[in-house]
Amino acid sequence: MKDYLPRLAAAPLSALAFGILFAWSLYTTILEAREPNVYDFVFLILGAAAAWIYQHVLLMLRLPEWMERAKRGAAR
Repeated sequence: MKDYLPRLAAAPLSALAFGILFAWSLYTTILEAREPNVYDFVFLILGAAAAWIYQHVLLMLRLPEWMERAKRGAAR
């Protein structure tokens, strides 16, 4: 279970970041009754990219520890 903590921590934060940017895009488009512009799509893409990078950085930080555990487990 401890090995999955970075992924479990990253998933809600990624969803939150994407959700905030998506909600902002909808708010500015629907409630302000204007046409979507390129900035709305840029915010969505940046939010998704930030979430993806965040998850993969956490994975890379934990990968050496997982590799070491796998080596110790195989050496038994």
